[in-house]
Amino acid sequence: MPPTSPKVLQVTWNWRQPEPKSADPKTRLRQAAVTQTLVMMVVSMGLQFGLGHLIAGRIVGILAVLVLFLGFVLPAAYRPVHAFGQTLGRLVGTGLTYILLVPFFFLFFLPVALWLRLRGRDPLHRKFRDQRWTYWISRRPQTADGNIERLFLQEDRAARAAQREVGSLPDRKPEVGR
Repeated sequence: MPPTSPKVLQVTWNWRQPEPKSADPKTRLRQAAVTQTLVMMVVSMGLQFGLGHLIAGRIVGILAVLVLFLGFVLPAAYRPVHAFGQTLGRLVGTGLTYILLVPFFFLFFLPVALWLRLRGRDPLHRKFRDQRWTYWISRRPQTADGNIERLFLQEDRAARAAQREVGSLPDRKPEVGR
């Protein structure tokens, strides 16, 4: 890969370089406390004004102020709260994965796959061919500008359906200058 100039790196994100972590762990905990407080305040407002649950909204709002206080005044006391929040987030993410994605798979992908199999379709061409047939798919001749106009190869179903014996020559001549 060609080297990138320092001027370009100043205005773009260098994905190879790890993000610099702040030297002070208290600063990171304070930033996490502010983020958690903002999220909790949005939830509090949603509970109070969106759903009409005044008591639950106020409880979440009080907890948000407590999290902010602990994050700024007592970072050592906030650390277990932060660890609990991270653990809870992982558990909720894992639970939602199984609660939402597994039923989605069985309600959407499984019926579509069964429908395609009943119709005899194999859009991924997963069936094995006899050993005397090659899997080579011939391409149509293209002009030099053909790849610029159409950046992605479109499937040529007729070429994919055609079978060619192993060891035989392709149907067309190789293009010059490629």
